[in-house]
Amino acid sequence: MATDANTVTESKPAKAKTVIEDMDSRRMFANVEDAGNYLNLAGSTYADFTTHPQVLRGIITEGENAGQFDPAIYTADTRVMVAVLANRGEKDAKTGKAGPSSVKALVVTPVPTIDAILNDAAGRAWAEKILDKELNHVAVRALRNADDVESVADQMPLSLADYISSSRESTGGIMETFNTLFKPIIASLAAKSTQWAKARLIKTELKKAIESKAYALEIYPTLESRGLNPKTGEPLPSMFVMAAQLGIREATKQGLDPAIFTKWLDNRDAKVLTTKTDEDESDDFDLDDVAFVEPETKTEEPAESPAATVTE
Repeated sequence: MATDANTVTESKPAKAKTVIEDMDSRRMFANVEDAGNYLNLAGSTYADFTTHPQVLRGIITEGENAGQFDPAIYTADTRVMVAVLANRGEKDAKTGKAGPSSVKALVVTPVPTIDAILNDAAGRAWAEKILDKELNHVAVRALRNADDVESVADQMPLSLADYISSSRESTGGIMETFNTLFKPIIASLAAKSTQWAKARLIKTELKKAIESKAYALEIYPTLESRGLNPKTGEPLPSMFVMAAQLGIREATKQGLDPAIFTKWLDNRDAKVLTTKTDEDESDDFDLDDVAFVEPETKTEEPAESPAATVTE
């Protein structure tokens, strides 16, 4: 479209990120270093981060170590929780719609590790009580809004894997880390591996190959099964496992949530190949059987939308 020579097109400035709209409602960290990285990232990411009340527990307040995590409190039996405590917006008397939520406080506090809870008799009993309530919710979730409960009974979980996979937690939020890091991961490994560079991986293919060892072996066998290390005789690691490990390392450094990469690594060996393989295709055809297909116009792959912030 032609434009007037005197017309100046001004791009709109990017909308500033805020704590209530963009920061995760809760993040757990295995150690104070990872929590510190996240807090540093949050301070430079959210425009209003320093304007909200902060409740900081287990932080040294005096002396040369003031502002640091207290090692007497943050031990091997604790994790670090960083949470946004939010006030829910008040409902409009006429419309019944809730107004926007607001930040009551930013909270940093120690919480016990799962192992510490389960290794304590009282802690285990407390955890079982909470877990039993959640197991009940998950077990009957499919029935709750069904008109005919018998028709959806087959959707109820039966095994541990069923209960875990039926979790309400959306992967949208943790996918944000993959959306942020997939390009530098591809570029970083391409700089070290000619075979990786030649594969010209795109976002969706990287995701599929990290998620599933079977898929990687079928589509990218030279990147998944790389033979033996000539020096040690040990199997060379899968390039896709290395990609996920790189994602975990960099996400941790940048204060991002590495959970999506950890989840994929934990489950990739068990994920079944669902794509069509060479054995599924028939070579018994001639030119008369081939229909000419116009290529589709390629569009940029959209990033998976992060999950909406959940207020508590």
